[in-house]
Amino acid sequence: SYRSLLETMRAFLVELDEQGRVLYASPGIAEILGYTAEEYVGRVAFDIVHEEEQAELFDRFRRVMQTGQARGVIFRDRHKDGRPVWMTATGRVFRAADGSPRIVSIVRDVSDLAQARAALLESEERFRVMAENASDLIAEIDGGGTVLFMGANCERLLGFSPEAVVGRKLGETPISARYQIEDLERFLTALRGGEATRGAQLELRYQHPDGRLRWLETGITTYHTRTGEPRAVIVTRDATERIEGERRLRQSEERYRVLSESTRDLITEQDVEGRLTYVSPACETVLGYRSDELVGHDAIRRLVHPDDALRASTSIRRIL
Repeated sequence: SYRSLLETMRAFLVELDEQGRVLYASPGIAEILGYTAEEYVGRVAFDIVHEEEQAELFDRFRRVMQTGQARGVIFRDRHKDGRPVWMTATGRVFRAADGSPRIVSIVRDVSDLAQARAALLESEERFRVMAENASDLIAEIDGGGTVLFMGANCERLLGFSPEAVVGRKLGETPISARYQIEDLERFLTALRGGEATRGAQLELRYQHPDGRLRWLETGITTYHTRTGEPRAVIVTRDATERIEGERRLRQSEERYRVLSESTRDLITEQDVEGRLTYVSPACETVLGYRSDELVGHDAIRRLVHPDDALRASTSIRRIL
């Protein structure tokens, strides 16, 4: 029935005369606002509207009665116990049998929606504050590739202000052309594919406007909003120092490896406990042991004659 539908919607029906006086209210008002229909009928409907919105809502009502054009409106009523309740009203103007104008409206409780919207705004504000104050650059793009948000440190990290990027397609921003082509393709593949749903991690080369080539460690995570819209959050940090340091270390280790394998001298490395952690291939020629036979063993016991063990041990401890 119509009454059941109103109860399911947490709504009630109300009819007002041209002065805003309540002529009829359905019983559902009691559950929503605490007033019985009998308590509400006969009074001016706007008496229970939140005091901050009474004047504006009454002005809207008078315009509707004059023009006959009713539009939906969101406002706060006062519950009988004094607390505010968010409501929405949609109505239609008609003429009574005596020719006088009336308006009949469906008034619905939307408190849950208002609270959800407030929570969403609070969450968005919290995200914005965290993103703008984070050392990493945080950005968000929608499913069509449009940049929705870019942290304030965009200029420091990428050389462009957020205003030059936000609202534009990612491929049309000045930053996209500064990535190495193959790295940009890897980024787009991760973004479009399923890899980003699990949190893709990439190392990308970026030609900064200051002329330096920078390595950017970039994480991509995709998700869907409550309404099903696809989004991606991108977190970027400057990893140039770390990556170049690792590259120099690899080069140094490679030079050490080539040197140790090409020389006929025996080269060893041991930890603070005296255990061998590396033995060069020359060991087999010099001592007859393969490297794997010695790694992990005590260097003094395996390589030094017993008569020289104490002196060698003392010398090593002095060095360490």
